[in-house]
Parts: sequence; structure tokens; C-alpha cells
Amino acid sequence: MKHLAIFLTVMTLLGGCAAHVPPAAGPNITVLGETGRAGGLPRDDQVYKGAVNGISDALVRQGFRVFDETMVLPANLTDQFSLTQADIIDLVRRATRPPIDIAVIFSIHGVSETVPYARKFRMGVSARMIDVASGRILASHDAVT
Repeated sequence: MKHLAIFLTVMTLLGGCAAHVPPAAGPNITVLGETGRAGGLPRDDQVYKGAVNGISDALVRQGFRVFDETMVLPANLTDQFSLTQADIIDLVRRATRPPIDIAVIFSIHGVSETVPYARKFRMGVSARMIDVASGRILASHDAVT
């Protein structure tokens, strides 16, 4: 189920990005998670890492240049703080080697529902593809499984 939600999110984001990116000059992209939300997963969580890897892999298979956040952002900065979307955009704008054009920012959250005699848990993934220079949202998607 986790992989289905991630796949659906990536495919939606790719569709939005494809309309905005010339094929010969693809953008530099990084994938980061928003960890500043209440109940958000920490960066060292396996589900978080799986989401980053799944989204990155799907983008690479579509021909985009994807850079690891740990190589783009200042050392150890992402491990020390809970980052909001505004923090992430600010950090990515400072990246110079390579300069990042698009940030894919996602968050993973749990959804619980109480039904008679049971409690159902579902996972949700929200993602946005943002033009770093302008702050314009190129695509967004929410999926709950």
C-alpha cells in the first residue's frame, strides 16, 4: 500500500512537471520530506527513506536529474532540525553545487478511523513540486491508502 501511494504521488507530480520542463534541458531536482509537521516521520525512519528512494527512482527513470538532499544541503543540517516547507525552500535556494531548480517536498501522515469493533489505520502521502526560484507550485498530489 505504501508503494502504491508513493507511485500515484510521483506519477501525478511527473505529469505536472512534464508540462513545464523542456525535454532537452531538464531541471535539477531534489526530494525532501517536510518533518516539521506534528506526527511527521523523522528522516532516519525506514518509511521516510523508502518514500525518498521511491520518488527519486521514479523521477530518474523518467529522465530527470535528481540530487540527494545530503549532497546538496549543508552537512548535518537536515538531521538536526524539523523542517517546514518554508525552511526547505530557503535551504534549497542556497544550494549552489548544483543549483536546484525544483524541490519535491512530501509529508507522510497516518490517518485513523474508528469503526464498530475496530480501528482502521491508513497512510497518507502529500507531495508538492515547487519551482525553487519563484516558489510557484508546479504540481501537487494527496494520496491515502
